[in-house]
Amino acid sequence: MAHAGLVDQKVFRTASGPGLIAEMHLAWPAREGRIVVLPGDQFATVSRVMHHGSTTGAPLDAFEVDEIVLGLVDQPHERADL
Repeated sequence: MAHAGLVDQKVFRTASGPGLIAEMHLAWPAREGRIVVLPGDQFATVSRVMHHGSTTGAPLDAFEVDEIVLGLVDQPHERADL
């Protein structure tokens, strides 16, 4: 693990350069009250990859979670009846 502030920002750049990309963890799937475990003893996860493109061609310097992404956060909880 690394502190988020110490991670090189290039890690979050899109292949074309100016945009940003991130995988946002949304939930851990569970069954009968237990988190699903994958082979290798890793927890299963529900996540979405988010892309933020630059409309001006200038590199973005911030990544914002918008209303669409916030809606995605709610979906696993709604499906689980939480």
